[in-house]
Amino acid sequence: MPPGRHSPRGPFACTGRAGAGQARPEQECAMARGHIRPARSAPGREGKAWTIHYRDSAGAQHQETVQGGRRAAQQALTQRLRAVDTGTHAAAGGLTVEEYLRRWLEDSARLSLAPQSYRSYRCAVNNWAAALGRHRLDRLSPLHIQEAIRLAEEADLSPVTIQRYHVTLHRALRQAVEWNLIPFNPADRVTLPRRVRFEGAVLTEEECVKLLAAALDDTYGLLILLGLGLGLRLGEALGLRWGDVDLVGGQVTVRRSMQAIDRSVKDTKCGRIRQIPLPRFVGEHLRGEQARHEGERRAMGPGWNPEGYLIVGRKGRPVAIRSTEIMHRVCKRAGVRQVRLHDLRHTHATLLLSKGEDVKAVSEQLGHADVRITLMVYHHVQPAARQGLADRLDDAFRKP
Repeated sequence: MPPGRHSPRGPFACTGRAGAGQARPEQECAMARGHIRPARSAPGREGKAWTIHYRDSAGAQHQETVQGGRRAAQQALTQRLRAVDTGTHAAAGGLTVEEYLRRWLEDSARLSLAPQSYRSYRCAVNNWAAALGRHRLDRLSPLHIQEAIRLAEEADLSPVTIQRYHVTLHRALRQAVEWNLIPFNPADRVTLPRRVRFEGAVLTEEECVKLLAAALDDTYGLLILLGLGLGLRLGEALGLRWGDVDLVGGQVTVRRSMQAIDRSVKDTKCGRIRQIPLPRFVGEHLRGEQARHEGERRAMGPGWNPEGYLIVGRKGRPVAIRSTEIMHRVCKRAGVRQVRLHDLRHTHATLLLSKGEDVKAVSEQLGHADVRITLMVYHHVQPAARQGLADRLDDAFRKP
């Protein structure tokens, strides 16, 4: 070797000049950290997909398949290497989707979820774990999720349920992006089934009378009375105390909500306190219920229902409520069709609107954050009310 020349295999060989038939120095440097190869493809699709191989800062090998031509693969490799250089490279390692989802649910999501929401998220996680759990988190693609959605549709899962499950998966994968485990959220890039608007069942006035009569003989029939008479949500009814009920002034103040599962107390759904006028038939029944509570307290001592909740168990304590069982039992006794407890709230609002009550007043009574929610949910006002609009126009324009 002539004097003054360095060996091309020295520490700065990449800065030397390439000879004929040799790769350019910058390509040699890149190839030392990563390279691209044609992916296995079906006949006629050769060159449509490429596999990129590279190492991260810890020396771990990574492999990804990129759809498109050679240039797209080179760009993807450059992006991954730049992420490694800047410390923003996602590093999920060998973590599977199931392992990640369960750790995310217990270590992160559970801290901010109410008990009922946690149960819903856990159900969604179990379903996604069964459908996608075997895949590595860093290799999960939109195609994997899209296929799982298709299979769920074929299994007759409703669009509403699929969308609810997707919300959970999207939140979990968004957290994975923030934790630098994956470079993007694949749940962003799927198509969901079209959602069919759900309309709750609405009881007729005759059915309401039968249901209320049957509810008076049930231990937890007060839930049905508060749902039909005041339009309260389940948690709001469970959180109601005697101090919130003004039987003289004819008014109920809704201040809090109680979880049906663990009886924990929180703010109402919209975080606002609202006052509801007390119908006469509800007030009469509450007077009797209040007298019964006072009798129980005299017999059992001051430790019976010290917080003064309207709905308690035999020992005077809030209890875990299974509204589905209560409604099934009372509806069967009343001889009316089976409805959910929340359908009583729908019935309450629909009856008020069908009687000509102002939609803004109904919205405030229900505790909706915006009157547009009321208009969207209760657009199914009974036809008789709409016919009343036409009748009033007839009266206005009828010739004498």
